[in-house]
Parts: sequence; C-alpha cells; structure tokens
Amino acid sequence: MPVPAAALVVQTWTLALVLQASPLFHHHAAAPLPDPRWIDRAACPKTGAFGEALASTGDALWIVRDATATSTPDFWRYDPISDLWESRDTSTLPDGVFRNGTALAWDGDRTIYALAGARYNDLDRTEFWRYDMVGDFWLQIESTLGPQGAGNALNYCAWDGKLYAILGSRQHGTTFVRYDPAQGSWYELTPPPQKADDGSSLAWAGAGSLYAFVGEYSETVPHFDFFEYDLASDEWSSLASVPDPGGVGDGASLLWAGAFDSRYTGSIHALSGGAVDETPSVLVHRYSIAQDSWSAMADLTCEIGYYNGNRLGFADGFIYCWQGSRSTYLGSGKKLVRLE
Repeated sequence: MPVPAAALVVQTWTLALVLQASPLFHHHAAAPLPDPRWIDRAACPKTGAFGEALASTGDALWIVRDATATSTPDFWRYDPISDLWESRDTSTLPDGVFRNGTALAWDGDRTIYALAGARYNDLDRTEFWRYDMVGDFWLQIESTLGPQGAGNALNYCAWDGKLYAILGSRQHGTTFVRYDPAQGSWYELTPPPQKADDGSSLAWAGAGSLYAFVGEYSETVPHFDFFEYDLASDEWSSLASVPDPGGVGDGASLLWAGAFDSRYTGSIHALSGGAVDETPSVLVHRYSIAQDSWSAMADLTCEIGYYNGNRLGFADGFIYCWQGSRSTYLGSGKKLVRLE
C-alpha cells in the first residue's frame, strides 16, 4: 500500500532519530557486498527440535530449544569472536516451555522476547516471555491476545519501539498483534491476507513497513506468498512471490541485516524452508526492497526443514545460518555457517 508523501517525510525524519538513538544500530563501514559463500563455524551443541528459534543482537547469536513438551529447555549464546557456545540460565523456565512456533525478538537494548509456541493439540496456549540479558533470567509476562501455534512470528520495530507478532496456525486461527513494552499491553491489528502456519516469518526493514511470509497454510499445495504490512495504515499488500518451487515451509526465515550493517539496508535475506512435501532445502534468497524482486544466493552447505523457527542471524559483521534440523539431514542437524 503506497504511503502518502507527507507521511514518508515524517517517517524518514523519525527513522533518522531512531537510527541515532537506538543501540540496535551500530553500522559497519560501507563496503561492497562479499562474494557469497557459506563457511563452517563451531556447530551448535545439539540438533534442531520441535520448539526452537534464533535471535541476533549484533554481537552474538542466541538460541532456545526444547525437544519435547516435558524436556528441560536449552538456551545458548554464541560468541562469533571466540567461535564458542555458552549455556545460559534456564532455571526460571518450566520444562517444555518452547514448542512449535517458538519465536524470538531482540529489542535493541537488554531484552529478548519470546513467543513460546504451541502444539497443534494445545487449544489456547498464549505464553509470552522476556529474557533479561544483563540479569540472565527469564520472566513470563502478558499473555498474547490470540492462541499461538506453528504460524507464530515475532519482530521488533525500532521505528515505533513496538513488537509485532503473527500468532496461530491452521487449527488455531491467525491473529496479528502489536505489543507495547512500555505499557505491557497487546493490541489487535488487521490480520494477513492468508492464514499462518509452518514457515511464518516477520522482518522490519528500517522504515514504516514490515515484511512477512505467512507460511505453509496448506499441507498439500506449495505457497509462495510474500507480503508488506504498512504500519501507518494497518494494511497488507502482496509483493513478488518467493522463487522456490517447494514454497515456504518449515524453517523459513527472514533477516534484515541493515539494522546492523549499512551494506544491507536495501535487502532482506530469506530461507524459504522445507518444501510442502517435507523435502529439506538449501536455498537462500535475497529480496530487493526497491525493485520488489528476488535473486538467488549461494546454496547452504546444510539442509533446512522439518522444524519451525528462525534460523538466520547477524553478528560481528556477518550473516549466519543455524541449521536447526534433524540429525539425518545434510549437516547433521546442528551446523552453523556464515556468509563470507
């Protein structure tokens, strides 16, 4: 949906202030984009699992993981300088807290937020958590307005200081909401044009819009939908479809690295995830915001699929991908690679 010229002026001016004030934005010096090749780094301590997600904070990667609805949760911080994984505290988390559709988002300061997800037979699971990076503890906070599920996605928007979330699944229905951290309140918004399920993802790209995959809302037909959400008008519009014959599925991810590095301000990196027939994927895509077009990146050296949850992140000047898949997949399910 086009934004009026006057609104663009206000948004541009507001964004400039946000860029100056928010610690989320520590840009590296501009340089040509690197030749795309994926280089192995230290593998994650464990393979993927049914409740998992990755968040990046510019200086590190953070991963949560739960194998079952009764397992002890895993939580790691990856340091890109030392190439080491460190376990973080989960003592305030209940067993099995992270389930299908787990999603993480960093607020640009000291907090990582988490949608805890839900199994398909969890009728109305609405758990929402906050991790304090300084105090190293988790706290359950205000429940989401709608039931969660495989179609969850979460993203922080520095343009207005709010979090945006797609909630639900085919069985649970789809809700689109905004969370105000200052007020501790949720607000319901216009839902996306399609139902959300496996592979649902959100990305903010530095202005008054969010970009979204709604995922595999049919288990028999591939879906390629890619949408833009206008924050000012509360309206959705369709964009160029992702060029993957298998469609968007398990493990699909969106990353706007422009929040950390000025080389990437005009593009969004994406994994389309496993195909509708559950075939894993190695495909990586780059979306040009200005041209509304997709281009292919170098294939991954590991296969993505089977589990939902974001796999892409940015740390210390590099784009990373965590495999987070089954041990039988190419890469043994726990590989970590970065684009150099």
